[in-house]
Amino acid sequence: MEQCQLLRQIEDPYVQIKVDKVQALNYYFKGQYQKALEIEEKIEQDILELNESNHRLEEVCFNKANSYFELGEYDKALEIYGNTLAFCLVNDSARPQLGVVCDNIGLVYHIQNKLDIALMYFFLAIKINKVNLGESHSLLGAAYHNAAVCLSDRGAYKASLDYFNKALTIQLDKLGDSHPKVGNTYNNMGTLFLSMGQQEEGHLYFKKALSVYFNSIGDQHPDVADTYCNIANDYVLKAEYEKALEYYEKALKIKITSQGAQHQSVEKTYSFIAVAYHKKGDYQTAIKYRIKITELKEARLGDLHPDLGDEFFGIALLFLKINQKEKARQYFLLAVKCFEKGFGKDHSKTIALKNFVKEFE
Repeated sequence: MEQCQLLRQIEDPYVQIKVDKVQALNYYFKGQYQKALEIEEKIEQDILELNESNHRLEEVCFNKANSYFELGEYDKALEIYGNTLAFCLVNDSARPQLGVVCDNIGLVYHIQNKLDIALMYFFLAIKINKVNLGESHSLLGAAYHNAAVCLSDRGAYKASLDYFNKALTIQLDKLGDSHPKVGNTYNNMGTLFLSMGQQEEGHLYFKKALSVYFNSIGDQHPDVADTYCNIANDYVLKAEYEKALEYYEKALKIKITSQGAQHQSVEKTYSFIAVAYHKKGDYQTAIKYRIKITELKEARLGDLHPDLGDEFFGIALLFLKINQKEKARQYFLLAVKCFEKGFGKDHSKTIALKNFVKEFE
């Protein structure tokens, strides 16, 4: 009798949706975003087929957008966040979600380097969360944190530190001192202190971040890789290139394993490594990593995209460094083709590059 009841419960589609939600979240928090996305898309389809109002579709869409964000598909994430925001605005039961949706839209614009738009959404999230959730809710802490990072990137260091401290106060109170979000705040405060020229303080916060990560999400999570990159970046500034490359390689291994070899964060790490080898004077190895970047960009953006033009130009300059003029010429011409396609033949950037190539020839 009990076995029959259990079997019926497992076959119940509503129970299966709940089980799938838990599984998707588990994959997400392990950094396995592609697996999480596959399950989230299944959940969305199941809810639509059941026409089931008890399962909140906006929550599923929000989680799906988060996975797209982590996979580097930012336009897709922004589209789904926008749909979720519209749903929240017209459904009273979803109003508490408004703040966190605004916060995540801000994150997309931030990573696209649209800092003013990002800050607008972060400040909106802070305002909404204060009204809907109160002055000490963990989601308000997250909005403070994201605004702080954006302010730091704009060079507003004093305001950034103020917002980081507001975020940390809430996070320590509501989440405890071993939560990954506390680690994220420590990591970003470390970057802020480096920007302010306080290297020792910066490294202290990076160590705090790694300690939290190791005890909460393990040593193979993308957040750990980001902290390794931040430590490496500081070693580059100190001209300690071997130490920098050691941390970059550790970060790269984690990113490829957890996010996939085609992820934009892998591309960014290749760029860091290329810069380190360039500054070290190992131009041949720098070229190797620059070519890896062009391969990833080409797969993501298509042939002859303007961003590829910048990469080709950089590779050409590196070939000049090792006196391979014919190789340099080939990459200069590739850069010209990219600019002509992306900007037009009469654009100032295209004309300037053509003139440079003529002088080189």
